[in-house]
Amino acid sequence: MCGIACIFNEDANDVVDGQIIESMCNVIRYRGPDDGGVVAGPGFGMGSRRLAILDLGMRGHMPMSSDDGRYLIVYNGEVYNFKEISSRLEESGILFNTGTDTEVVLKAYLKYGSKCLNMFNGMFAFAIYDKQDKTAFIARDRLGIKPLYYTVFNNQLVVASEIKSLWETKIPKVFNSDKFGELFSFRYVAGHETIYNNVKKLLPGHFLIYSSGKTEFHKWWDLGDFANNKAYSPKKNAIEWYTKTFDDSVSIRQISDVPVGILLSGGLDSSSVAASLKNSHTAKLSSFTVRFSETKYDEGELAKLVAEKCDLDYNELFINEKDVYKKTIELISTSDEPVFHGSDLFVKEIASYAKSKVTVLLSGEGGDETLGGYVRYNPLRYSALLKLGFVFRSFLNFIPSENSRIKKLIKMLSLKTIDNFILYNSSDIFPVDLKKLGLIKIGKINYRKEVLKEAQKLYHGEPLRQVMYYDMKIFLCSLLDRNDLMTMRSSIECRVPFLDYRLVEGLAAMPSKDLFSNNESKSLLRRCFGPRLPKEIMTARKMGFAVPWVHYYRDIPEFKNYLNEISGHKLIIDNFADPEIINLVVKNFLKGDDDNFGIIYQLLNICLWYDHHFKE
Repeated sequence: MCGIACIFNEDANDVVDGQIIESMCNVIRYRGPDDGGVVAGPGFGMGSRRLAILDLGMRGHMPMSSDDGRYLIVYNGEVYNFKEISSRLEESGILFNTGTDTEVVLKAYLKYGSKCLNMFNGMFAFAIYDKQDKTAFIARDRLGIKPLYYTVFNNQLVVASEIKSLWETKIPKVFNSDKFGELFSFRYVAGHETIYNNVKKLLPGHFLIYSSGKTEFHKWWDLGDFANNKAYSPKKNAIEWYTKTFDDSVSIRQISDVPVGILLSGGLDSSSVAASLKNSHTAKLSSFTVRFSETKYDEGELAKLVAEKCDLDYNELFINEKDVYKKTIELISTSDEPVFHGSDLFVKEIASYAKSKVTVLLSGEGGDETLGGYVRYNPLRYSALLKLGFVFRSFLNFIPSENSRIKKLIKMLSLKTIDNFILYNSSDIFPVDLKKLGLIKIGKINYRKEVLKEAQKLYHGEPLRQVMYYDMKIFLCSLLDRNDLMTMRSSIECRVPFLDYRLVEGLAAMPSKDLFSNNESKSLLRRCFGPRLPKEIMTARKMGFAVPWVHYYRDIPEFKNYLNEISGHKLIIDNFADPEIINLVVKNFLKGDDDNFGIIYQLLNICLWYDHHFKE
């Protein structure tokens, strides 16, 4: 696990300044505090910061070269089946000098070219440079677990694990105002775009080839190839297949020469990982749980039950609300993009807390998207009733309810169609809100609409499967970016067993009758791991990773004061026809109106982030 940074020149004779590469690496030193290296020459410069997980000595130093010195690699990630691949390569006469997966990736590429990517079970983003042909090969894992950003500027391709490294090359830092509407509505800019005009993301499951100033993009894996594809549907009993494959996924993600632990929330997903750990590991591992004094948000007691049941060393971190504002500012000031999710800060804090005991953490990320677990999916299980709800929404407004989920459902019915219900399923801000607020320019969301069309074609007549596919390609990417950035800040590698490609492909191809049962949330997971878990986990109300931000924003003076002044912020003035409407929403929230908290959360985080990254 590492951070990488590269520059490739259009003119292959133009020498890259190694000091620039070193600066690009230094700003992400936390990604790899154990070692660093830079190699620069005519046409290329490559750098790495290494977090040593396998073969901890200097044999794993990067950039790593091929035996003949022709090829160089910088690599971020883990390929869990690297030993099997190395054995296969050894049978063909290839020798290895290290015990690292980095060398396996390089030599697999030299043997098989881009087809090697299909052999890898893991998470990765890497660059390989051919010094003879002056060609760069840059690839990203299937689901985008490891990040990779790039820009083409001044006849150069610049690539890095984090956006902040790109600024070290002096490229202009320009806010992408066309994407404000998408960022505000959805919390995340989807596809290859970012909130910066000149910074892009290499899409998951893609690789690019750069040579003589020309950039070619290729898709090497796509979830759509497996949707409803009977050839990939599990041939055995679904419960038997999922249990066995998931156990193996957890087992191989314990491959490490450093201590491994688990992020344990008390929810079904992380608890299932814990149960699988007990099944595959003899030594006691450590679990780490965030706790809150507000019982409404605290799952600590459930996490304790799981830790006891699964023989884990339980560790908990209570968050002092007096520190929340200060830590939020620290987080935002070093985040290249606005804080996406309410739990970002607390993932960062628990990772920092865990670092004293472990260097690798397992996470339950991906369970909801692959198995249909989000509460917001539930209306799509009953699409006929949902369509009636669209028709009779005006009458539902007269039904008194203090239940936040029912209130949100009534609000979501304003979307009027199943298509929009899927498109905005992960959002708290809808077109009706944007109209009321007077957003001047909503902006295009073409990538999101393209993914929705794919989902509808692949899972025709199955809205629940459509929203799962849509989230796998969009919402999950934002969660994975969060997971990587928040854990790597503390030099922690985070692994996600639910996203083993074998599970993802098999579930995408699985008939709905096998995936769902009795319209129960994540019924397949419950059937597989329910017998291994305390009954309290199976009956607990789903919380996700809930955080008491409503309380923080109202009662912590710094947040409250900032909100009172936010209507005068440059972003508000530039993007809303009448800032006084925003001021009114804020005042109502501070008086106790929770209905528009999604608006409050987004505006505060975007504006705070802008203050620290675009100071004028």
